[in-house]
Amino acid sequence: MHIADDPEIGAVIGSLLKGRDIPGLAKGKTLEPSQSKLGWAYTAVVPTTCCAQVMCMFVQALDQATSRAKS
Repeated sequence: MHIADDPEIGAVIGSLLKGRDIPGLAKGKTLEPSQSKLGWAYTAVVPTTCCAQVMCMFVQALDQATSRAKS
């Protein structure tokens, strides 16, 4: 997932996801966001059986981030 259009929202999503356990990642591995010149990037290679759970985490974080930005 790459968020290029709003660096503020990307940073909030990063803070919401940083250090969280990602379903399907090896024990002790977490998602670490990285900032590039184009915005924020979040990468994880997970089994297809975990993709829905991981996408739900991103959607929830995106919803929280956009809610914060609106207030």
